[in-house]
Amino acid sequence: MLWQRHGILFVSAVVCGLVLSAGLLLGLRPILTALGAGGDTLPYVVQYGTIIIAGFVFSVFNITVNNIIVSEGATVFTSGVLVLGAVMNMVLDPLFIYAFHTGVEGVAYATVISSAASSLVYVLFFARGKGLLKFSLKYVKPSGNFFENVLKIVVPMLVFQLLNMATLTVTNALAVKYGNPSVAAFGITYKLFCLEINAVFGFLKGYQPLAGYNYGAKDYDRVARFTREGIFITTAFCVVCNVLLMIFSPQAIHLFNQDSAEVLAFGALTLRVQAVGYMTLAFQFVGASYFLATGDAKNGGVLSLCRGVLFLIFALLLNGIMGQTGLLAAFPVTELVASGITAVLLLKYEKQSKVPAAATM
Repeated sequence: MLWQRHGILFVSAVVCGLVLSAGLLLGLRPILTALGAGGDTLPYVVQYGTIIIAGFVFSVFNITVNNIIVSEGATVFTSGVLVLGAVMNMVLDPLFIYAFHTGVEGVAYATVISSAASSLVYVLFFARGKGLLKFSLKYVKPSGNFFENVLKIVVPMLVFQLLNMATLTVTNALAVKYGNPSVAAFGITYKLFCLEINAVFGFLKGYQPLAGYNYGAKDYDRVARFTREGIFITTAFCVVCNVLLMIFSPQAIHLFNQDSAEVLAFGALTLRVQAVGYMTLAFQFVGASYFLATGDAKNGGVLSLCRGVLFLIFALLLNGIMGQTGLLAAFPVTELVASGITAVLLLKYEKQSKVPAAATM
């Protein structure tokens, strides 16, 4: 049964990747334009995007197989493959740019080749019988119950990612009327915070299956302990990161901008304001992951979606009332309200749940 489920998961992921790639390639220019690409940059973005999307199936394959192998406990191997892909990409980038003179297309080719190399390593892993699970098409037997359970988790996460894209699009669209320095500043802070967010996601990738496994084994004390420790560790990490960003905000912005004094000034302010709200980010993410790991798709879905929905509401409302100041204020207001909702749902769950350890969270 386990082999069958992993086979269905693998085939479904690859098929979805191919369909998504085809759809993105067909509507690439309109999508990129909506995301803010235009003018002289659009042709380069299209070149890069076309190659990256065409090779997207390798990324889907890698993510899927990576999670399967992690579930077997071979985390050192998967980490090694990730490092291999990253190092290979860093080596190929200058090679394509300076030796082959391929420009932005070369950067895209380097990324796809590195991703394909990682895929090959994963294939060899299973082909040589290193994994506990064996893949065969004969085990691929679609099951309505399987897809129903998977979609309970997948749909909220999918909408979460779509809302992140919508957040970036709306921010750019609203910031445009305040001039290019405003757009550049928001873009730089987005990149900086992505580093922090990705680190938290990396932690959650380990936390969620661990919590789910122990919840399924009815070891509720361990689930509660892991959740408490997860909230403490990730929140401490976010607080430290954001305090440092607040202190060194001019230096951080300067890494991405050495020319415009306006971008530097507004970027430093933007970074400080957003950092206040982002201190609570990990608490929200761990809360959502807790509900998803324990099978509570309703509350997990609410927490996965509320942050993006709240930002869209506050950004449009506060920008309309206070202009650029309101748009900037929408970031910390969103994070604080979303954190409040997370706390309320966790407390509500504590009161209603029959799980003995719920109160210890």
